[in-house]
Amino acid sequence: MLSFLLGMEGSILGCPLTIQVDLSQCGSGYFILKSIIMTIIGKKKDPILLGLLITLIIGLPLGIRAYDKRFQLKNMPVGAKEFTLTGSAHSGWVIGEVQAHDIVSIGRKNSPVSHPVIEVSRGDRVVLKLRSRDVKHGFSLKAYNIYIPDGIQPGKTVFASFTADKSGTFPFFCTVYCGDVHQHMKGTLRVIE
Repeated sequence: MLSFLLGMEGSILGCPLTIQVDLSQCGSGYFILKSIIMTIIGKKKDPILLGLLITLIIGLPLGIRAYDKRFQLKNMPVGAKEFTLTGSAHSGWVIGEVQAHDIVSIGRKNSPVSHPVIEVSRGDRVVLKLRSRDVKHGFSLKAYNIYIPDGIQPGKTVFASFTADKSGTFPFFCTVYCGDVHQHMKGTLRVIE
């Protein structure tokens, strides 16, 4: 068995700190983080470092989300109807945010492919927040000349806005091959009078 020892020495707030983690015992990032925490707790050298580590683990995602919401508000026209569409290589287009428990699918089957229907009134200002949960996706709504040429990368949000000035039913779909259900990544925009 190959053994690799990761060592780190230094000080935080004047307190000496030495961390050694045997990476051969760690199967993933979770176990590496657990080993580091257990090393800190086990030696009881620096509870401040543990507090900072926990704050970072919890605070970073919350900070990113707050930044995204602030950025989003700047891009939203007043009175616009907002819809979030999240692309999934296993489920198709999904209306709304994708939760973490929807991404981790150990020991369970994928959800069925969805074909969302977005309904708006004629004359409404519409903003689509386009996201990807897994791989690069494309998006096209030909009736309103919306085409995302660079695709939608996982972890990024692409905004598409238009005024629903034509009544009818209009299809939208993924334009970048993204997996086995690519041909089923379709949805409908319904504009009513």
